Amino acid sequence: MNKQKTGKICLWIGALGFLTFVVLTVFQGPMQRTNTAEELTGTIYGIWGALWWIRMMGVGLGMMLPVIGVLLATSEKGSYVWLLGLLPMFVMEAGMFWHPPYMPPLLGLGGVIIAASYIGILWAWTRRNTAIEGLTRTGKQVQLVGYTVLVGTALLLCMAFGNPNVLALANEPVPGGQGINSSLAIGMLLLFVGHYLEVKGSEEATASHPAKLRPQPSGGQD
Repeated sequence: MNKQKTGKICLWIGALGFLTFVVLTVFQGPMQRTNTAEELTGTIYGIWGALWWIRMMGVGLGMMLPVIGVLLATSEKGSYVWLLGLLPMFVMEAGMFWHPPYMPPLLGLGGVIIAASYIGILWAWTRRNTAIEGLTRTGKQVQLVGYTVLVGTALLLCMAFGNPNVLALANEPVPGGQGINSSLAIGMLLLFVGHYLEVKGSEEATASHPAKLRPQPSGGQD
């Protein structure tokens, strides 16, 4: 089996895992919001029960396999694909289980990296996208707006986590979880729409410039 087929299989298995996670979260969520873990023990809604483990395995597969599948299907060399595919899962697990004490320099370093990366994206956009036209250009522009919304979401997270630890800001209102989630969802949706428009624009450009037929060699007369 070649890498392209393996990549597509990984992509769809991961997508199925993500779908399983979403369905089980919708199914178990209402009961878990209104009952304690002890009350749900031994039921299909229980924490650490069989459905819970299936749900957690689903999100694990959904985070890891799709990106590995896409990288395998679109890369000629697969030596680094698995490392890149495992990186998002590692970062998520680190975020789940790494709980350092509040350190302003660490929070500030993260903010600097986010801001510098965003400025780098803007710089790269001006260097690479000035000649793009049509739907492809629109898609790139929508992507840029999506990145900007995600940077704004990072600022909301910074305020939510940082302000309560700053004495002068302790009594100031902070963003709520639902607002942050909505901002994140809008940013990701804009990225998807931007990439979709870029793909459609590339397809239209390819269709409008078909490859010219090569002239047939003329045969010599005997």
